[in-house]
Amino acid sequence: MKNIELRMNSFNVIENDDEGKLTVQGYVNEVGKQSHLLGTKKKFKETIQKGAFTRALKKGNDIHFLAEHDENKILASTRNGSLTLKEDEKGLLMTADISDTSYGRDYHTLIKDGILRNMSFEFAVDKDKWNKEKDGTYTREVNDLTLYEVSVVTNPAYPQSTISARGLNVVEDIEIPNDVEERAYISEVWNDKDILNTALNIIGDVSTLLQYNKNSEVKVLDTEVEQAFNRIVLSCSEIIANSNEGINLE
Repeated sequence: MKNIELRMNSFNVIENDDEGKLTVQGYVNEVGKQSHLLGTKKKFKETIQKGAFTRALKKGNDIHFLAEHDENKILASTRNGSLTLKEDEKGLLMTADISDTSYGRDYHTLIKDGILRNMSFEFAVDKDKWNKEKDGTYTREVNDLTLYEVSVVTNPAYPQSTISARGLNVVEDIEIPNDVEERAYISEVWNDKDILNTALNIIGDVSTLLQYNKNSEVKVLDTEVEQAFNRIVLSCSEIIANSNEGINLE
Protein backbone atom coordinates (compact mmCIF):
# COMPACT_ATOMS: atom_id res chain seq x y z
CA MET A 1 0.00 0.00 0.00
CA LYS A 2 1.29 3.46 -0.86
CA ASN A 3 1.99 5.91 1.90
CA ILE A 4 -0.80 8.43 2.27
CA GLU A 5 0.29 12.03 2.82
CA LEU A 6 -1.61 15.13 3.84
CA ARG A 7 -0.90 18.75 3.00
CA MET A 8 -2.62 21.84 4.36
CA ASN A 9 -3.24 25.15 2.65
CA SER A 10 -5.09 28.34 3.48
CA PHE A 11 -7.60 29.17 0.79
CA ASN A 12 -9.87 32.03 -0.19
CA VAL A 13 -13.48 30.97 -0.60
CA ILE A 14 -15.80 32.42 -3.21
CA GLU A 15 -19.32 31.84 -1.90
CA ASN A 16 -22.17 31.88 -4.41
CA ASP A 17 -25.81 31.39 -3.52
CA ASP A 18 -27.36 32.97 -6.62
CA GLU A 19 -29.31 29.78 -7.34
CA GLY A 20 -29.84 28.79 -3.74
CA LYS A 21 -26.95 26.34 -3.81
CA LEU A 22 -24.44 25.84 -1.04
CA THR A 23 -21.44 26.55 -3.24
CA VAL A 24 -17.82 27.14 -2.24
CA GLN A 25 -14.77 27.62 -4.39
CA GLY A 26 -11.09 27.96 -3.65
CA TYR A 27 -7.56 26.80 -4.42
CA VAL A 28 -6.54 23.60 -2.70
CA ASN A 29 -2.89 24.02 -3.67
CA GLU A 30 -0.84 26.47 -5.72
CA VAL A 31 1.52 24.65 -8.06
CA GLY A 32 5.16 25.63 -8.33
CA LYS A 33 5.28 27.21 -4.87
CA GLN A 34 7.24 25.75 -2.00
CA SER A 35 5.42 24.51 1.06
CA HIS A 36 6.30 25.50 4.59
CA LEU A 37 8.93 23.39 6.31
CA LEU A 38 7.63 19.81 6.60
CA GLY A 39 8.84 16.64 8.28
CA THR A 40 9.73 15.86 11.87
CA LYS A 41 13.14 14.17 11.88
CA LYS A 42 14.35 15.32 8.48
CA LYS A 43 13.15 18.73 7.37
CA PHE A 44 12.09 19.37 3.81
CA LYS A 45 10.12 21.73 1.63
CA GLU A 46 7.92 20.50 -1.16
CA THR A 47 6.68 21.77 -4.50
CA ILE A 48 3.83 20.25 -6.47
CA GLN A 49 4.94 20.64 -10.08
CA LYS A 50 2.70 22.07 -12.76
CA GLY A 51 0.70 19.35 -14.50
CA ALA A 52 0.81 16.92 -11.57
CA PHE A 53 -2.82 17.55 -10.59
CA THR A 54 -3.96 17.42 -14.23
CA ARG A 55 -2.42 13.97 -14.61
CA ALA A 56 -3.91 12.90 -11.26
CA LEU A 57 -7.42 13.92 -12.29
CA LYS A 58 -7.13 11.95 -15.53
CA LYS A 59 -6.84 8.75 -13.48
CA GLY A 60 -10.60 8.93 -13.00
CA ASN A 61 -10.88 7.75 -9.40
CA ASP A 62 -13.67 9.19 -7.25
CA ILE A 63 -12.56 12.16 -5.17
CA HIS A 64 -14.65 13.41 -2.28
CA PHE A 65 -14.83 16.79 -0.55
CA LEU A 66 -14.97 15.94 3.15
CA ALA A 67 -15.34 17.71 6.45
CA GLU A 68 -12.37 17.07 8.73
CA HIS A 69 -11.20 14.04 6.67
CA ASP A 70 -14.28 12.24 8.01
CA GLU A 71 -15.51 9.83 5.33
CA ASN A 72 -18.92 9.90 7.01
CA LYS A 73 -19.23 13.63 6.28
CA ILE A 74 -19.11 13.88 2.50
CA LEU A 75 -19.90 17.43 1.42
CA ALA A 76 -19.55 16.87 -2.34
CA SER A 77 -18.02 14.36 -4.75
CA THR A 78 -16.78 13.98 -8.30
CA ARG A 79 -18.94 10.86 -8.36
CA ASN A 80 -22.12 12.85 -8.96
CA GLY A 81 -20.53 15.99 -10.36
CA SER A 82 -21.09 18.12 -7.26
CA LEU A 83 -17.31 18.47 -6.88
CA THR A 84 -15.27 19.91 -9.73
CA LEU A 85 -11.49 19.95 -9.66
CA LYS A 86 -9.23 21.43 -12.31
CA GLU A 87 -5.67 22.61 -12.53
CA ASP A 88 -5.23 26.06 -14.02
CA GLU A 89 -2.21 28.37 -14.23
CA LYS A 90 -2.38 29.04 -10.49
CA GLY A 91 -3.06 25.62 -9.07
CA LEU A 92 -5.75 23.10 -8.15
CA LEU A 93 -9.09 24.90 -8.16
CA MET A 94 -12.01 23.31 -6.34
CA THR A 95 -15.69 24.15 -6.84
CA ALA A 96 -18.18 22.28 -4.68
CA ASP A 97 -21.96 22.34 -4.48
CA ILE A 98 -22.35 21.10 -0.92
CA SER A 99 -25.15 18.61 -0.35
CA ASP A 100 -28.08 20.12 1.53
CA THR A 101 -27.69 18.05 4.69
CA SER A 102 -27.66 19.31 8.27
CA TYR A 103 -23.87 19.08 8.57
CA GLY A 104 -23.52 20.35 4.98
CA ARG A 105 -25.39 23.54 5.89
CA ASP A 106 -23.35 23.87 9.08
CA TYR A 107 -20.01 23.60 7.28
CA HIS A 108 -21.15 25.92 4.49
CA THR A 109 -22.01 28.54 7.12
CA LEU A 110 -18.64 28.12 8.85
CA ILE A 111 -16.83 28.55 5.51
CA LYS A 112 -19.02 31.49 4.46
CA ASP A 113 -18.46 33.25 7.79
CA GLY A 114 -14.69 32.86 7.46
CA ILE A 115 -14.32 30.59 10.47
CA LEU A 116 -12.93 27.75 8.36
CA ARG A 117 -10.20 28.85 5.96
CA ASN A 118 -7.95 25.84 5.66
CA MET A 119 -7.96 23.06 3.10
CA SER A 120 -6.15 19.76 3.33
CA PHE A 121 -5.66 17.21 0.59
CA GLU A 122 -4.81 13.53 0.81
CA PHE A 123 -2.53 12.02 -1.80
CA ALA A 124 0.09 9.42 -2.60
CA VAL A 125 3.27 10.27 -4.49
CA ASP A 126 3.87 8.32 -7.69
CA LYS A 127 6.97 10.18 -8.88
CA ASP A 128 9.18 12.73 -7.14
CA LYS A 129 12.68 14.17 -7.10
CA TRP A 130 14.76 15.03 -4.04
CA ASN A 131 17.67 17.41 -3.52
CA LYS A 132 19.73 18.05 -0.41
CA GLU A 133 20.65 21.62 0.39
CA LYS A 134 23.86 22.85 1.99
CA ASP A 135 22.09 23.68 5.26
CA GLY A 136 21.01 20.04 5.64
CA THR A 137 17.39 20.49 4.61
CA TYR A 138 15.86 18.86 1.56
CA THR A 139 13.65 19.94 -1.29
CA ARG A 140 11.17 17.68 -2.98
CA GLU A 141 9.50 18.09 -6.36
CA VAL A 142 6.33 16.04 -6.77
CA ASN A 143 5.77 15.34 -10.47
CA ASP A 144 3.03 12.69 -10.34
CA LEU A 145 0.54 11.84 -7.62
CA THR A 146 -2.74 10.11 -6.91
CA LEU A 147 -5.34 12.38 -5.31
CA TYR A 148 -7.79 10.74 -2.91
CA GLU A 149 -9.76 13.52 -1.25
CA VAL A 150 -9.83 17.17 -0.26
CA SER A 151 -11.11 18.39 3.09
CA VAL A 152 -12.02 21.56 4.89
CA VAL A 153 -10.43 21.39 8.34
CA THR A 154 -10.75 23.18 11.65
CA ASN A 155 -7.30 22.43 13.00
CA PRO A 156 -4.70 21.65 10.34
CA ALA A 157 -1.83 21.24 12.78
CA TYR A 158 -2.34 17.52 13.51
CA PRO A 159 -4.45 16.03 10.71
CA GLN A 160 -2.76 12.63 10.91
CA SER A 161 -4.52 11.71 14.13
CA THR A 162 -7.92 12.18 12.48
CA ILE A 163 -7.30 10.04 9.46
CA SER A 164 -5.05 7.39 10.94
CA ALA A 165 -7.91 6.28 13.18
CA ARG A 166 -9.51 4.94 9.98
CA GLY A 167 -6.59 2.58 9.46
CA LEU A 168 -4.94 4.36 6.56
CA ASN A 169 -1.18 4.26 6.23
CA VAL A 170 -0.64 7.96 6.90
CA VAL A 171 2.99 8.90 7.37
CA GLU A 172 4.09 11.64 9.75
CA ASP A 173 7.58 11.71 8.31
CA ILE A 174 8.74 11.04 4.78
CA GLU A 175 11.56 8.63 4.04
CA ILE A 176 14.09 10.71 2.16
CA PRO A 177 16.30 8.76 -0.27
CA ASN A 178 19.86 8.18 0.91
CA ASP A 179 21.38 9.08 -2.45
CA VAL A 180 20.11 12.66 -2.58
CA GLU A 181 22.89 14.73 -4.14
CA GLU A 182 24.62 17.43 -2.09
CA ARG A 183 24.37 20.85 -3.72
CA ALA A 184 27.10 23.51 -3.67
CA TYR A 185 24.88 26.57 -3.51
CA ILE A 186 23.48 28.34 -0.47
CA SER A 187 19.95 27.17 0.22
CA GLU A 188 16.96 29.44 0.46
CA VAL A 189 14.78 26.69 1.88
CA TRP A 190 14.42 28.13 5.38
CA ASN A 191 12.58 31.34 6.04
CA ASP A 192 12.68 33.46 9.21
CA LYS A 193 9.65 31.76 10.75
CA ASP A 194 11.16 28.32 10.18
CA ILE A 195 14.38 29.39 11.93
CA LEU A 196 12.49 30.81 14.89
CA ASN A 197 10.34 27.70 15.28
CA THR A 198 13.43 25.49 15.07
CA ALA A 199 15.14 27.54 17.79
CA LEU A 200 12.09 27.16 20.02
CA ASN A 201 12.00 23.41 19.43
CA ILE A 202 15.70 23.05 20.23
CA ILE A 203 15.33 24.98 23.49
CA GLY A 204 12.42 22.77 24.50
CA ASP A 205 14.20 19.51 23.70
CA VAL A 206 17.54 20.48 25.25
CA SER A 207 15.90 21.97 28.35
CA THR A 208 13.96 18.74 28.88
CA LEU A 209 17.17 16.72 28.64
CA LEU A 210 19.02 19.03 31.04
CA GLN A 211 16.16 18.87 33.55
CA TYR A 212 16.11 15.08 33.32
CA ASN A 213 19.88 14.98 33.88
CA LYS A 214 19.49 17.25 36.90
CA ASN A 215 16.79 15.15 38.54
CA SER A 216 18.05 11.71 37.58
CA GLU A 217 20.06 9.63 40.00
CA VAL A 218 22.15 8.36 37.10
CA LYS A 219 23.69 11.27 35.21
CA VAL A 220 23.51 10.88 31.44
CA LEU A 221 25.51 14.05 30.74
CA ASP A 222 28.93 14.92 32.08
CA THR A 223 29.77 18.49 33.08
CA GLU A 224 31.44 19.41 29.78
CA VAL A 225 28.50 18.16 27.71
CA GLU A 226 26.02 19.88 30.00
CA GLN A 227 27.86 23.16 29.56
CA ALA A 228 27.80 22.71 25.79
CA PHE A 229 24.06 22.11 25.89
CA ASN A 230 23.57 25.25 27.98
CA ARG A 231 25.46 27.21 25.33
CA ILE A 232 23.09 25.83 22.69
CA VAL A 233 20.10 27.06 24.71
CA LEU A 234 21.75 30.46 25.09
CA SER A 235 22.43 30.72 21.35
CA CYS A 236 18.85 29.79 20.49
CA SER A 237 17.57 32.31 23.04
CA GLU A 238 19.61 35.01 21.31
CA ILE A 239 18.03 34.06 17.96
CA ILE A 240 14.56 34.39 19.48
CA ALA A 241 15.46 37.70 21.12
CA ASN A 242 16.79 39.05 17.84
CA SER A 243 13.59 37.97 16.11
CA ASN A 244 11.70 40.60 18.04
CA GLU A 245 13.96 43.23 16.50
CA GLY A 246 13.67 42.35 12.85
CA ILE A 247 12.43 38.92 11.86
CA ASN A 248 9.17 39.10 9.96
CA LEU A 249 6.81 36.38 11.13
CA GLU A 250 3.93 37.29 8.83
